[in-house]
Amino acid sequence: MLHHLPNSRLCLFFDGLDEYRMIDREGQYKEEQLDLMHDGSDDDEAWSESSWILNGYRQIAKLLCKFTSYRNVKVCMSSRELGVFENAFKGFPRLHVHEHTADSIAKYCQNRLAEDASDLTDRSEFVCLITQASRGVFLWVSIVVQLIIDGNTDGDSKEELMKTLKCLPRKLRGKDGLYMHMMQIVKPSYLPEAKRLFQLVMGWSKVDSEGPLDIITLFLAEPGHLEAENGKRLLVQDDDFCPKSWAESRPRWEKLQRRLKSRCGGLLEGTDEVQFMHQTAKEFMSRPNIWESIFRNSAGFDSDLDTNFALLSGLIRRMKCCGEAAFEPEYIRTLWDSNGHSTFNDTTTDLFTRVEIPKRSFELLSSALSIAYFLSSSSGHFGDDYVSLLDELDTVSNQLTENLRVSLSDTTGVPSVADMSWLKTYFEPLQKLYGETPNGATINNMLELATVRDSIPYIEAKVRGKGVPLSQLQLLLPLATRTVRLPFRFDRGTSLLGYPCPEAAELFLEEGADPNCRDLTLPDDMLSEESCTAWTGLLRDLLECSLDIDSQLRAFIATAKVLLKYGADPTVQFQRRVKGKNDMAMESVTPEIIIKMAMAKWPGYQKDFAKILELLNQAKANWNGGAASREQEEGP
Repeated sequence: MLHHLPNSRLCLFFDGLDEYRMIDREGQYKEEQLDLMHDGSDDDEAWSESSWILNGYRQIAKLLCKFTSYRNVKVCMSSRELGVFENAFKGFPRLHVHEHTADSIAKYCQNRLAEDASDLTDRSEFVCLITQASRGVFLWVSIVVQLIIDGNTDGDSKEELMKTLKCLPRKLRGKDGLYMHMMQIVKPSYLPEAKRLFQLVMGWSKVDSEGPLDIITLFLAEPGHLEAENGKRLLVQDDDFCPKSWAESRPRWEKLQRRLKSRCGGLLEGTDEVQFMHQTAKEFMSRPNIWESIFRNSAGFDSDLDTNFALLSGLIRRMKCCGEAAFEPEYIRTLWDSNGHSTFNDTTTDLFTRVEIPKRSFELLSSALSIAYFLSSSSGHFGDDYVSLLDELDTVSNQLTENLRVSLSDTTGVPSVADMSWLKTYFEPLQKLYGETPNGATINNMLELATVRDSIPYIEAKVRGKGVPLSQLQLLLPLATRTVRLPFRFDRGTSLLGYPCPEAAELFLEEGADPNCRDLTLPDDMLSEESCTAWTGLLRDLLECSLDIDSQLRAFIATAKVLLKYGADPTVQFQRRVKGKNDMAMESVTPEIIIKMAMAKWPGYQKDFAKILELLNQAKANWNGGAASREQEEGP
């Protein structure tokens, strides 16, 4: 790239060369060789004994030295004073950082101790010792100063504090580092709770959450999702709906803040967003040997599944007590213009475009739905807990929006608004994934939402053998066969995506749904077309949607087989959009034409589409003008 920029002036910065690793050879490192921060000459000498790490240092040094051949490039790099770098860069100008940061570190120590430990005896002596021991590492300084402040608050004498200071490790990580020291002073009886708190914070980072994990949510999740005494009852079922603002909850979260510190040794911090105090602390706790050393005999969550159940429970419980998540009448934007004329029409959908969605409500709900989707995609036996938690989410979401819906109804004179689903408040109408569909169908209940999100455990519990009316099954079937997105009103760029789900489709068909019944989720202007069915919609989406992921294509293929098994019309002709010279045009197609076009588009799935063509031919042979045999065997 630099060869193509001869007239440009570039300055490149490389920080922490001593942290460089050849990741493709990570499995060949010993655990202790993965530590990033060490201090002292003995550690330097020991560090160079690792041939893999030493070779990595030589590799990066060799690369950086190549920049000297470019007169228009300047390089600034930082590293510990390791021999390999000393030799490679011995002719380069340099600064010893710790010699230039001493004054800043001393000033930081002086200010913190004066503010939070004003009665500390011989404060200047502590400042001097901490500055000398720090070797310019500000992170180490901030941790040590806090430990001194905590000890002074606990009534430790000067002699005890000095002893603590002199015994503190000079490196951060490793089994004999400062992070380990911080966890070793945690009371043994606190460790099971500490383990669960760390599991929750680390688990939170793995899910597609839209907002922060606040300290109240964290501690509501910490006990898990079931009562300790009655292992079958959800904890959330004992919580009353009583929203309080963050300010009103201050005594609660301040107490939890102290509890978090005592349980996790200061490695986790924050109130409105709990996170690791530094990335290196997260890396430290992520090491299997470190984790085992700290929590060897401590009970935590048994699996990631249990951790996610706890997070889902914590989020729902938080929604019950979070004032910032509740919709109040003041969230309604003006419904009249400056002349006092109404600015809405008789369609109640328009009313919800005038609602301001509370940010915290969106964050909690979207995070809960993300974890629910993550759980439904996991293997494992859920029992009734998953279904019950989603029912509780349904209930609390309805409670959060109730005041607003009643106010909208009273203000506009549209009584039906008060009884509408909370889902219409949070979500816009359904849209096709590949383009907007104006006036599309809205999602009206949790079962429809679960169908869009392929939540099979919930669908099974609510549909199989429950005598669901045929009209409702016909509404659900297209949601299980179409490719759609459900945008949040708070942020239209954030949507829940729905793809064909063969398991859900087969369940609805087994209960009596008809694959050839018109798709009632489509806009009104398309309902007149009799060929708009769950079956033809699936075929349209197959070509019109951009499907580059194997799992999505296979879901389409499996769903097509299911629909054919339950009598999808193999002879139907329908319209699909195609690009014309000036605008979108329509062309008439059949299932056979669509599948052959798909074979050409995805040659890697020739066998799968060929099997569908075989099933189509079998269905044609058995087709008697409208009803294929339900006994047709499903292809592999």
